[in-house]
Amino acid sequence: MSVNIFNIIYLFIALEATLNLFRNAVWFRPLLDWADKKGTGFDIEKGDIRKGNILADFIKCKYCQSFWGAIFILVLYLFIPCGKYIIYVLVVHRLSNLFHILFDLIIDIRDKKRNEKALYG
Repeated sequence: MSVNIFNIIYLFIALEATLNLFRNAVWFRPLLDWADKKGTGFDIEKGDIRKGNILADFIKCKYCQSFWGAIFILVLYLFIPCGKYIIYVLVVHRLSNLFHILFDLIIDIRDKKRNEKALYG
């Protein structure tokens, strides 16, 4: 199997979509809330640093999330027969989000110009 720049970009977008899903999906919120509560952090009541659960620290660690997410994406891509299709869904999902952001920005700029024109002629 050859690896070209298109495949690397494609896998990168799929990884970014997976991490975004993990960090923002409602399904993972209980796990992330648990990690925030049990992980290493600053204890406001006591005014000191709280030593936390190492598993919670791994869950909160963005580097760790990226590493395990990359392994997940590579296993899907290389070893799961229908994995490429799952990755296609992730890529389309993420690119559609980016296009939504771009179109929202364009619409906001257009609306601002319309409002200025209506106010100032």
